[in-house]
Amino acid sequence: MAKRIDIRTAEELMKIGTDGEYPSDGIYTLKADIKIDAPWTPLPNAAGIEIYGEGCWIGPLDAPLFESITSGVIQHVRVEVSIDGRESGKPVGGIAREGVRMDMDACEVYGSITGVSLVGGFFGSMTDSDVWGLHNYANISATSGIVGGILGLGRGNRFRDCWNHGVISALGINGDTKGFAGGIVGIETPALRSHEAEPREPFIEFCFNR
Repeated sequence: MAKRIDIRTAEELMKIGTDGEYPSDGIYTLKADIKIDAPWTPLPNAAGIEIYGEGCWIGPLDAPLFESITSGVIQHVRVEVSIDGRESGKPVGGIAREGVRMDMDACEVYGSITGVSLVGGFFGSMTDSDVWGLHNYANISATSGIVGGILGLGRGNRFRDCWNHGVISALGINGDTKGFAGGIVGIETPALRSHEAEPREPFIEFCFNR
């Protein structure tokens, strides 16, 4: 049975996936706003993690919260970010660079995120996931590539009641390199699951770009 742990401080948050008492497949509940006072190193790749924010804040972050998350559940988390990922060139998002088989509900991102390509408010790229009620308030930009309010590149994802409130840009610094931009997702395509003969078709319902 997965371990259930309450998180109240940045020091406790930083232990996830790096301390044996804070496993990357644990169940975590935020019991207070988490103020980040130092440069952030993304938490290691997590599989099977569950995070329940109860409306609490994490931030400000200058890097994604996680490197990647697989089969994760995240609910009611609010993240403040100021991320410039152009130097690394990696995918970038407020929650993680990449998400696979995510189940997310009622989360928010504020601030700004800049990268080269695969840039989104929550994830740089995401596959085979179901997300509801995500709100991006951050300004999101890619200097040459794919960018979206919720995520940059998607495969087989299903979005419902998601909103983008931020400015989205897929132009280079001088405006001479064009990319793909979307209020919710830059590019979304079907995804073929290994255990299914037919690809998982994505859909976007009741979503808005403001």
